[in-house]
Amino acid sequence: MLQSFVACGWVLCLLVAFGTIFATYPTFTGHAFGTAGNVLYGCLRHVSWAGALAWIIYCCCHHYAGIVFDICCYPSCYIYLARLANLPKGLYILLALFFSFLSRFLTITWRTIISGSAGPIFAIFH
Repeated sequence: MLQSFVACGWVLCLLVAFGTIFATYPTFTGHAFGTAGNVLYGCLRHVSWAGALAWIIYCCCHHYAGIVFDICCYPSCYIYLARLANLPKGLYILLALFFSFLSRFLTITWRTIISGSAGPIFAIFH
């Protein structure tokens, strides 16, 4: 394969990947997309991200990836990434269990908060 084609593929891959990630940044600064922009981004974000990952996989399989191939083939990398990826899932389950347990014993009602009849204590224990 031509080196210029591979280089253009990597540039396009990086532009698409970073574009997919950072395309929504203007919405956080107060410049929202229009309807057409929302539809376009919603339709193309998964396809473009999948295309960028497919290029990385293709280059790794055909040895055009260089340092990316070395990073992806580092054996202990996946163990730590898998543990890191599972950490939020475990924390979410623990927090969900904690708050479901807490909700059985503690109920805060808006009537108690608004009226202020309970003074500094806004909770009614069952």
